[in-house]
Amino acid sequence: MKGQQTLEGCTPKIDYKKEIISLLKNAAYSKDLAQVFNDFLEMAALSIANSVDFTKREERENRYLDLINSYDKRHQELFPEMLAHLVMALDEKAHTAGTEDILGIIFHELELHSVYKGQFFTPQYISDFMAEITCDDMQGVIEEKGYIAMNEPCCGSGVMITSFCKAMKKNNLNYHSQ
Repeated sequence: MKGQQTLEGCTPKIDYKKEIISLLKNAAYSKDLAQVFNDFLEMAALSIANSVDFTKREERENRYLDLINSYDKRHQELFPEMLAHLVMALDEKAHTAGTEDILGIIFHELELHSVYKGQFFTPQYISDFMAEITCDDMQGVIEEKGYIAMNEPCCGSGVMITSFCKAMKKNNLNYHSQ
């Protein structure tokens, strides 16, 4: 893993987003970068689903194998590394600034978005603001129901949900159980 040494010289500081971007570009040797990004997302989702849900497991596993086998052996090894970096990036953000739309940031840094395809994305700071004003008075709902139910109003990377989790944490609410 690449990284810069900290002042103490013992723990490398890794920019996980840059690592993922580098790995995605490396895997795009004979495929369109957008296709590689989509394959990564689908394989990650299939892997996670198969680890917790055994219904249709074989069907998902076959789809995963179709996707991964469309890459040569050297590039196949990059996808688990990308997922590891994504998990580390999400974990790092969860323990520092709160949740963040890591995949959305990567998507935009790779310039995969297009207004010509009708794609419009809510900026993180707008989503954070909307979540804050929504979350201000949620204690009563939690006391009544025991939890908060919400819906992501779009079909993007889930920035509204990650922002709401961040707002819940800021308001001393447990987004895992409430």
